[in-house]
Amino acid sequence: MQKKSSALRAAVLDLGSNSIKFMLGEQVGGTLRIIKEKATTTRLGGSLALTNKLSDQSITETLEVLRRSKKEADAFGITKLLAVGTSALRSASNSHEVLIPAREILQIPIQIISGKKEGELVYAGATCSSRWKDRPVLIIDLGGGSAEFVIGQNGKVTKSVSLPLGCVRIKDLFLNNQPPDPLGLQNAKLFLQTEVKKRITKLLPEKFTAVATGGTMITLSLIHRQLPHDAWDAHLEGTKISKAELHNILSNLSTQSIARLKKNPSIPHARADIITAGALIYTSIMEALNVPNLYCATHGLRYGVWQEMIAPRPIKRIIHNHTP
Repeated sequence: MQKKSSALRAAVLDLGSNSIKFMLGEQVGGTLRIIKEKATTTRLGGSLALTNKLSDQSITETLEVLRRSKKEADAFGITKLLAVGTSALRSASNSHEVLIPAREILQIPIQIISGKKEGELVYAGATCSSRWKDRPVLIIDLGGGSAEFVIGQNGKVTKSVSLPLGCVRIKDLFLNNQPPDPLGLQNAKLFLQTEVKKRITKLLPEKFTAVATGGTMITLSLIHRQLPHDAWDAHLEGTKISKAELHNILSNLSTQSIARLKKNPSIPHARADIITAGALIYTSIMEALNVPNLYCATHGLRYGVWQEMIAPRPIKRIIHNHTP
């Protein structure tokens, strides 16, 4: 009788500008089983665009999340833990206030990845789904501090560009209130379209599919499909939102107060103050690049970290612990 191979158990921490994403998983052969996924908003990138510093509160909350995550990972019996930091930790003048204590808490250093590397890992994660691997795609990963634009086909990245256009950053720079001031919306849209046209248009292939990953696209897909925010992400894979539909979502969001947005069952409370900025960014990108439709990919950076930095062999199948 053939001996059953043992599972590799590991954990991934993605320290973003808006939230910390934690994933526990185990892999046997080419099958990755996700045991737990959780996103906790600590807003590391809050006010970073204005001060260039991480706030004391965001640092304290981030370190507490790391402590809890390490305990869970140890209890699960992991053999490997990887933690990556993105835009906020790349750019803040006081990022050492997180990195030094985090190393003691996690017993490993947080790996600060470049915007280019972040894009490559996002592509690796998104193309765990064969839906996106073979066709020419533009993958857009919108975070709190930056947006990654990744062009690839047949499992290979051809271009990866990171721009400082994250939803927390854009909110802080242009949208100080909710509902936002119409002039702020207009100025933000002009700024976004100018940056995207200047940096991205010339890199695009003649034909491509636009795919978006990250919490903002998940939330927009939930709004579009009128699903509650605790709906299983994998059900959203491949959700299509047209330019006109996204424009209608933005128009609706931009007229509502924070209190009203928090009552929307599709919007997590911690994302209510940045979802308008996120919708504006995606709408501006679609208009600047003349993209008719945007598709949701639910496997992003943390899956790319697993695929490229943990997996003993390529992932062929992903199963969630609540999959029937």
